[in-house]
Amino acid sequence: MIRYFLTYICGFDPIILQKEEIVDLTFKRFAYSFLFIILLTLYATYIIFVNSIESLILSIIISCFLTLIIINLYRLIIVTSSPNNLIIQKRNFKNLFQGHFIVKFVLLLLIFFIVAKPIETVIFKQKVDYHLDDYKINLVNAFKKQLSNSSNQEIDELIYKYEEEYEFNIRNNLTNDSLAKLDQEKKINLIIENDEIEVNELRKKINSSNFFFQQINIVNSKIPESNIISLLILILFFYPVYLIMYDPTFKLYFEAEEASNNYLIKMYWRKYSKEQEERFYKTTGKKLIRQSLYQDPPFNRLKSIDKTRYLKKGSLVEWFKNNY
Repeated sequence: MIRYFLTYICGFDPIILQKEEIVDLTFKRFAYSFLFIILLTLYATYIIFVNSIESLILSIIISCFLTLIIINLYRLIIVTSSPNNLIIQKRNFKNLFQGHFIVKFVLLLLIFFIVAKPIETVIFKQKVDYHLDDYKINLVNAFKKQLSNSSNQEIDELIYKYEEEYEFNIRNNLTNDSLAKLDQEKKINLIIENDEIEVNELRKKINSSNFFFQQINIVNSKIPESNIISLLILILFFYPVYLIMYDPTFKLYFEAEEASNNYLIKMYWRKYSKEQEERFYKTTGKKLIRQSLYQDPPFNRLKSIDKTRYLKKGSLVEWFKNNY
Protein backbone atom coordinates (compact mmCIF):
# COMPACT_ATOMS: atom_id res chain seq x y z
CA MET A 1 0.00 0.00 0.00
CA ILE A 2 2.79 2.40 0.88
CA ARG A 3 4.57 1.60 -2.39
CA TYR A 4 1.41 2.45 -4.36
CA PHE A 5 1.13 5.72 -2.45
CA LEU A 6 4.77 6.57 -3.12
CA THR A 7 4.37 5.71 -6.80
CA TYR A 8 1.02 7.21 -7.76
CA ILE A 9 0.76 10.09 -5.29
CA CYS A 10 4.36 11.08 -4.59
CA GLY A 11 5.66 10.22 -8.07
CA PHE A 12 8.55 7.86 -7.24
CA ASP A 13 9.81 5.25 -9.69
CA PRO A 14 8.22 1.86 -8.79
CA ILE A 15 11.12 -0.14 -10.26
CA ILE A 16 13.74 1.66 -8.17
CA LEU A 17 11.58 1.29 -5.06
CA GLN A 18 11.78 -2.51 -5.43
CA LYS A 19 15.54 -2.52 -4.81
CA GLU A 20 16.56 -3.88 -1.44
CA GLU A 21 18.91 -1.02 -0.60
CA ILE A 22 16.15 1.49 -1.36
CA VAL A 23 13.29 -0.08 0.63
CA ASP A 24 13.74 1.48 4.03
CA LEU A 25 11.87 2.98 6.99
CA THR A 26 12.76 6.40 5.56
CA PHE A 27 10.29 6.00 2.72
CA LYS A 28 7.58 4.93 5.19
CA ARG A 29 8.19 8.04 7.28
CA PHE A 30 8.09 10.11 4.11
CA ALA A 31 4.81 8.48 2.99
CA TYR A 32 3.10 8.93 6.36
CA SER A 33 4.18 12.55 6.70
CA PHE A 34 3.10 13.31 3.12
CA LEU A 35 -0.28 11.65 3.72
CA PHE A 36 -0.73 13.64 6.92
CA ILE A 37 0.03 16.84 4.99
CA ILE A 38 -2.62 15.95 2.39
CA LEU A 39 -5.24 15.32 5.10
CA LEU A 40 -4.34 18.53 6.94
CA THR A 41 -4.55 20.52 3.72
CA LEU A 42 -7.93 19.04 2.88
CA TYR A 43 -9.24 19.79 6.36
CA ALA A 44 -7.84 23.34 6.36
CA THR A 45 -9.29 24.24 2.97
CA TYR A 46 -12.64 22.79 4.05
CA ILE A 47 -12.59 25.03 7.14
CA ILE A 48 -11.87 28.06 4.95
CA PHE A 49 -14.72 27.51 2.53
CA VAL A 50 -17.34 26.20 4.96
CA ASN A 51 -16.84 29.43 6.94
CA SER A 52 -16.74 31.64 3.85
CA ILE A 53 -19.55 30.38 1.63
CA GLU A 54 -21.47 28.40 4.29
CA SER A 55 -22.43 25.59 1.90
CA LEU A 56 -21.37 22.09 2.92
CA ILE A 57 -21.42 20.38 -0.50
CA LEU A 58 -19.84 23.32 -2.34
CA SER A 59 -17.20 23.64 0.39
CA ILE A 60 -16.21 19.97 0.01
CA ILE A 61 -15.95 20.27 -3.79
CA ILE A 62 -13.90 23.47 -3.76
CA SER A 63 -11.67 22.29 -0.91
CA CYS A 64 -10.86 19.07 -2.80
CA PHE A 65 -9.98 21.09 -5.90
CA LEU A 66 -7.81 23.54 -3.96
CA THR A 67 -6.13 20.67 -2.10
CA LEU A 68 -5.11 19.11 -5.43
CA ILE A 69 -3.53 22.41 -6.49
CA ILE A 70 -1.67 22.85 -3.20
CA ILE A 71 -0.43 19.25 -3.09
CA ASN A 72 0.79 19.47 -6.69
CA LEU A 73 2.73 22.61 -5.78
CA TYR A 74 4.16 20.78 -2.79
CA ARG A 75 5.09 17.81 -5.00
CA LEU A 76 6.86 20.20 -7.36
CA ILE A 77 8.88 21.55 -4.45
CA ILE A 78 9.80 18.03 -3.36
CA VAL A 79 10.73 16.78 -6.84
CA THR A 80 13.00 19.78 -7.48
CA SER A 81 14.60 19.44 -4.03
CA SER A 82 16.59 16.29 -4.81
CA PRO A 83 20.31 16.52 -3.98
CA ASN A 84 21.14 16.20 -7.69
CA ASN A 85 19.19 19.38 -8.43
CA LEU A 86 20.77 21.34 -5.60
CA ILE A 87 24.46 20.90 -6.40
CA ILE A 88 25.92 24.34 -5.84
CA GLN A 89 28.58 25.35 -8.32
CA LYS A 90 30.13 28.66 -9.24
CA ARG A 91 28.05 29.02 -12.40
CA ASN A 92 24.68 28.30 -10.77
CA PHE A 93 25.24 29.77 -7.29
CA LYS A 94 23.44 33.04 -8.07
CA ASN A 95 20.50 31.38 -9.82
CA LEU A 96 20.00 28.84 -7.03
CA PHE A 97 19.79 31.40 -4.25
CA GLN A 98 17.93 34.10 -6.20
CA GLY A 99 15.38 31.83 -7.83
CA HIS A 100 15.51 28.20 -6.78
CA PHE A 101 15.65 28.51 -3.00
CA ILE A 102 13.67 31.74 -2.60
CA VAL A 103 10.75 30.61 -4.79
CA LYS A 104 10.52 27.29 -2.93
CA PHE A 105 10.75 28.97 0.45
CA VAL A 106 8.00 31.45 -0.41
CA LEU A 107 5.77 28.66 -1.76
CA LEU A 108 6.29 26.57 1.37
CA LEU A 109 5.43 29.51 3.61
CA LEU A 110 2.32 30.24 1.54
CA ILE A 111 1.14 26.62 1.76
CA PHE A 112 1.95 26.54 5.47
CA PHE A 113 -0.09 29.69 6.13
CA ILE A 114 -3.09 28.39 4.17
CA VAL A 115 -3.05 25.15 6.15
CA ALA A 116 -1.95 26.23 9.63
CA LYS A 117 -4.12 29.26 10.37
CA PRO A 118 -7.57 27.73 9.72
CA ILE A 119 -6.63 24.70 11.82
CA GLU A 120 -5.51 26.97 14.67
CA THR A 121 -8.91 28.69 14.70
CA VAL A 122 -10.48 25.28 15.37
CA ILE A 123 -7.93 24.20 18.00
CA PHE A 124 -8.28 27.46 19.95
CA LYS A 125 -11.99 27.92 19.25
CA GLN A 126 -12.99 28.84 22.81
CA LYS A 127 -10.38 31.58 23.11
CA VAL A 128 -11.10 32.80 19.60
CA ASP A 129 -14.86 32.98 20.37
CA TYR A 130 -14.13 34.97 23.55
CA HIS A 131 -12.12 37.62 21.68
CA LEU A 132 -14.54 37.51 18.76
CA ASP A 133 -17.48 38.33 21.04
CA ASP A 134 -15.59 41.41 22.23
CA TYR A 135 -14.91 42.32 18.62
CA LYS A 136 -18.62 42.03 17.74
CA ILE A 137 -19.63 44.10 20.78
CA ASN A 138 -17.14 46.80 19.80
CA LEU A 139 -18.53 46.84 16.26
CA VAL A 140 -22.09 47.30 17.56
CA ASN A 141 -21.01 49.99 20.04
CA ALA A 142 -19.07 51.86 17.37
CA PHE A 143 -22.07 51.81 15.03
CA LYS A 144 -24.38 52.80 17.89
CA LYS A 145 -22.13 55.72 18.79
CA GLN A 146 -21.91 56.89 15.19
CA LEU A 147 -25.67 56.60 14.75
CA SER A 148 -26.29 58.35 18.05
CA ASN A 149 -24.11 61.30 17.07
CA SER A 150 -25.98 61.69 13.82
CA SER A 151 -29.39 61.34 15.50
CA ASN A 152 -28.52 63.75 18.33
CA GLN A 153 -27.60 66.35 15.76
CA GLU A 154 -30.96 65.85 14.04
CA ILE A 155 -32.82 66.02 17.37
CA ASP A 156 -30.96 69.20 18.36
CA GLU A 157 -32.04 70.77 15.10
CA LEU A 158 -35.68 69.87 15.78
CA ILE A 159 -35.50 71.32 19.33
CA TYR A 160 -33.77 74.45 18.10
CA LYS A 161 -36.35 74.96 15.35
CA TYR A 162 -39.23 74.49 17.84
CA GLU A 163 -37.74 76.88 20.42
CA GLU A 164 -36.99 79.47 17.79
CA GLU A 165 -40.57 79.34 16.50
CA TYR A 166 -41.93 79.41 20.07
CA GLU A 167 -39.94 82.52 21.03
CA PHE A 168 -40.89 84.24 17.78
CA ASN A 169 -44.58 83.75 18.53
CA ILE A 170 -44.19 85.12 22.08
CA ARG A 171 -42.33 88.22 20.89
CA ASN A 172 -44.97 88.93 18.30
CA ASN A 173 -47.96 88.15 20.57
CA LEU A 174 -48.91 85.18 18.44
CA THR A 175 -50.58 82.05 19.71
CA ASN A 176 -48.36 78.93 19.92
CA ASP A 177 -49.77 75.76 18.46
CA SER A 178 -50.34 73.28 21.31
CA LEU A 179 -49.83 70.37 18.94
CA ALA A 180 -46.37 71.56 17.86
CA LYS A 181 -44.76 70.22 21.03
CA LEU A 182 -46.44 66.83 20.59
CA ASP A 183 -45.37 66.73 16.94
CA GLN A 184 -41.80 67.47 17.95
CA GLU A 185 -41.81 64.68 20.55
CA LYS A 186 -43.22 62.22 17.99
CA LYS A 187 -40.42 63.05 15.57
CA ILE A 188 -37.81 62.62 18.29
CA ASN A 189 -39.29 59.30 19.41
CA LEU A 190 -39.41 58.13 15.80
CA ILE A 191 -35.69 58.91 15.37
CA ILE A 192 -34.86 57.00 18.56
CA GLU A 193 -37.01 54.03 17.52
CA ASN A 194 -35.38 53.91 14.07
CA ASP A 195 -31.96 53.97 15.70
CA GLU A 196 -32.88 51.05 17.93
CA ILE A 197 -34.23 49.10 14.94
CA GLU A 198 -31.03 49.70 12.93
CA VAL A 199 -28.81 48.73 15.88
CA ASN A 200 -30.80 45.53 16.48
CA GLU A 201 -30.65 44.58 12.80
CA LEU A 202 -26.91 45.15 12.74
CA ARG A 203 -26.49 43.16 15.95
CA LYS A 204 -28.38 40.21 14.41
CA LYS A 205 -26.23 40.29 11.28
CA ILE A 206 -23.01 40.54 13.28
CA ASN A 207 -24.00 37.73 15.65
CA SER A 208 -24.93 35.48 12.72
CA SER A 209 -21.62 36.10 10.94
CA ASN A 210 -18.56 34.01 11.87
CA PHE A 211 -15.97 36.66 10.84
CA PHE A 212 -13.60 33.90 9.76
CA PHE A 213 -10.73 36.10 8.64
CA GLN A 214 -11.03 38.09 11.83
CA GLN A 215 -10.67 34.78 13.68
CA ILE A 216 -7.36 34.26 11.88
CA ASN A 217 -6.32 37.76 12.88
CA ILE A 218 -7.24 37.01 16.51
CA VAL A 219 -5.20 33.79 16.43
CA ASN A 220 -2.16 35.68 15.15
CA SER A 221 -2.41 38.68 17.46
CA LYS A 222 -4.05 37.54 20.70
CA ILE A 223 -3.29 33.84 21.16
CA PRO A 224 0.49 33.42 21.46
CA GLU A 225 0.25 29.68 22.20
CA SER A 226 -0.91 29.20 18.62
CA ASN A 227 2.73 29.70 17.62
CA ILE A 228 3.46 26.21 18.97
CA ILE A 229 0.95 24.69 16.54
CA SER A 230 2.37 26.83 13.75
CA LEU A 231 5.85 25.58 14.51
CA LEU A 232 4.74 21.94 14.54
CA ILE A 233 2.93 22.29 11.20
CA LEU A 234 5.91 24.14 9.72
CA ILE A 235 8.23 21.31 10.80
CA LEU A 236 5.80 18.81 9.28
CA PHE A 237 5.89 20.60 5.93
CA PHE A 238 9.68 20.87 5.92
CA TYR A 239 10.24 17.28 7.08
CA PRO A 240 9.68 15.53 3.69
CA VAL A 241 11.90 18.13 2.00
CA TYR A 242 14.58 17.50 4.65
CA LEU A 243 14.39 13.73 4.04
CA ILE A 244 14.70 14.26 0.29
CA MET A 245 17.78 16.45 0.62
CA TYR A 246 19.74 14.84 3.44
CA ASP A 247 18.67 11.24 4.07
CA PRO A 248 21.19 8.61 2.76
CA THR A 249 18.39 6.35 1.49
CA PHE A 250 17.02 9.09 -0.70
CA LYS A 251 20.54 9.78 -1.92
CA LEU A 252 20.74 6.14 -3.07
CA TYR A 253 17.34 6.49 -4.72
CA PHE A 254 18.28 9.61 -6.67
CA GLU A 255 21.61 8.08 -7.71
CA ALA A 256 19.73 5.04 -9.05
CA GLU A 257 17.17 7.29 -10.70
CA GLU A 258 19.87 9.38 -12.37
CA ALA A 259 21.65 6.25 -13.63
CA SER A 260 18.35 4.88 -14.97
CA ASN A 261 17.48 8.16 -16.67
CA ASN A 262 20.95 8.46 -18.19
CA TYR A 263 20.72 4.90 -19.52
CA LEU A 264 17.36 5.62 -21.14
CA ILE A 265 18.60 8.88 -22.64
CA LYS A 266 21.71 7.23 -24.10
CA MET A 267 19.70 4.28 -25.42
CA TYR A 268 17.17 6.47 -27.22
CA TRP A 269 19.94 8.78 -28.43
CA ARG A 270 21.78 5.86 -30.04
CA LYS A 271 18.50 4.64 -31.56
CA TYR A 272 17.73 8.10 -32.88
CA SER A 273 21.25 8.60 -34.25
CA LYS A 274 21.24 5.24 -36.03
CA GLU A 275 17.83 5.87 -37.58
CA GLN A 276 18.89 9.37 -38.62
CA GLU A 277 22.07 8.04 -40.32
CA GLU A 278 20.07 5.36 -42.15
CA ARG A 279 17.48 7.85 -43.40
CA PHE A 280 20.20 10.28 -44.46
CA TYR A 281 22.03 7.56 -46.42
CA LYS A 282 18.80 6.42 -48.13
CA THR A 283 17.95 10.00 -49.10
CA THR A 284 21.38 11.29 -50.23
CA GLY A 285 23.43 8.14 -50.76
CA LYS A 286 26.13 9.63 -48.53
CA LYS A 287 27.26 8.88 -45.03
CA LEU A 288 26.21 11.36 -42.34
CA ILE A 289 29.23 13.00 -40.69
CA ARG A 290 28.47 14.56 -37.32
CA GLN A 291 30.33 17.53 -35.97
CA SER A 292 31.36 16.60 -32.43
CA LEU A 293 31.17 19.81 -30.45
CA TYR A 294 30.80 17.88 -27.19
CA GLN A 295 32.45 14.78 -25.76
CA ASP A 296 29.32 13.45 -24.05
CA PRO A 297 26.35 13.69 -26.42
CA PRO A 298 23.41 14.00 -25.89
CA PHE A 299 24.07 15.58 -22.48
CA ASN A 300 26.49 18.13 -23.98
CA ARG A 301 28.19 19.07 -20.73
CA LEU A 302 31.83 18.61 -21.82
CA LYS A 303 33.03 20.53 -24.84
CA SER A 304 35.33 18.75 -27.28
CA ILE A 305 38.99 19.78 -27.25
CA ASP A 306 39.82 21.86 -30.30
CA LYS A 307 43.02 20.35 -31.81
CA THR A 308 43.25 22.88 -34.64
CA ARG A 309 46.51 24.82 -34.65
CA TYR A 310 46.35 28.47 -35.62
CA LEU A 311 49.37 30.37 -36.98
CA LYS A 312 50.29 33.70 -35.51
CA LYS A 313 50.53 36.78 -37.67
CA GLY A 314 53.85 36.72 -39.64
CA SER A 315 54.70 33.11 -38.75
CA LEU A 316 54.16 31.96 -42.36
CA VAL A 317 56.65 34.58 -43.60
CA GLU A 318 59.22 33.50 -41.01
CA TRP A 319 58.80 29.85 -41.99
CA PHE A 320 59.24 30.72 -45.67
CA LYS A 321 62.44 32.69 -44.96
CA ASN A 322 63.94 29.88 -42.87
CA ASN A 323 63.21 27.17 -45.43
CA TYR A 324 63.68 29.00 -48.70
